[in-house]
Amino acid sequence: MTPNSQSPNDNTTTNPTPISPDATPRPPNADRTPPDSDHSPPDPDHSPDDATPSPSVVVVRAALAVVGVGFGLWGLRLLLHSLSTDALVRLPLWLGGAVLADDFLLVPLTIGAGWLLTRWSIGPDHHRTVTTIRTTLLYAGITTLVAIPLLLRQGKGINPTVLPRDYFRDWLLLEATIVAVGVLVVMIQQRRPARPSQSPVRTQRRLMLRRSRASSGDMDGR
Repeated sequence: MTPNSQSPNDNTTTNPTPISPDATPRPPNADRTPPDSDHSPPDPDHSPDDATPSPSVVVVRAALAVVGVGFGLWGLRLLLHSLSTDALVRLPLWLGGAVLADDFLLVPLTIGAGWLLTRWSIGPDHHRTVTTIRTTLLYAGITTLVAIPLLLRQGKGINPTVLPRDYFRDWLLLEATIVAVGVLVVMIQQRRPARPSQSPVRTQRRLMLRRSRASSGDMDGR
């Protein structure tokens, strides 16, 4: 029997398909068509009706807007009837002056005081009391801002019973109390013994321990 002869029992012959050298292999899922995103099932949590408010919500919002505008107009009417023309002219000037005083006086003073306090805290053993001094200055400044209108209008009103107290004396007593409490807290903090500083050897050991923990954490993450 020759090598090319076929057995009589072979009823079928296999003809292999020739493979072109330029043909590229196709992935196994190339014949599958991707699902159409336009025909994806709707999300029950995000229905299209959520974008448009209901008629009842629109009515409530409109009613609140009307009430707010009405109160604003009523307040404007009371303002126009209660103030004279000169007072209405001085009102925007006062508001503008308050803005200028805040931007060109209070802000530079606050920044300058903060810078000086920061420079002072760099000194030896000053970090222990810098928080108390900052808090004392903050409370003193806030109470002074609140008392300025009372101090300026003292005794200048038509009705003397509107500002009957001696607000300058009260302001001095309040500021003296704030400063006294701040000084007392600073003295207590200075009398406390300072924490003993750690030795260089112990600091080096703690630094090496932190580095080893950090490197082990990086290795575990990898």
